[in-house]
Amino acid sequence: MTSVENSQSYGKRIAASIDANQVDGVILTSTCGTSTRCGAYIACEIEKIGIPVVHVTNLAHISEWVGCSRILCGNDISHVFGDPKLSPDMERVYRKSLFEKALGLLEAVPAHNSSLVIR
Repeated sequence: MTSVENSQSYGKRIAASIDANQVDGVILTSTCGTSTRCGAYIACEIEKIGIPVVHVTNLAHISEWVGCSRILCGNDISHVFGDPKLSPDMERVYRKSLFEKALGLLEAVPAHNSSLVIR
């Protein structure tokens, strides 16, 4: 239940650390409702300093509402970047597929004030 103000504050501190470490792209995952909102604000703060972020969440509408530029829809609320119903080998394939989509989104350039959403 992190407040918007705290989420933005965390995002600014995380963005500064990422910038100081010369990171040039971020894939950020969020689960549940408040985690998605907090993660979306963190992603927006990182993007403000010019580093592209892909926000991976199953609640894309929250991420869009907050203003994230690049959103990848994950599996479900508890397993955003995986699917425990799959066999371990198939889950690895599934995760790799999501990761490759996220990498593609990092290279994408969204139109001004819009979100690229991959479902």
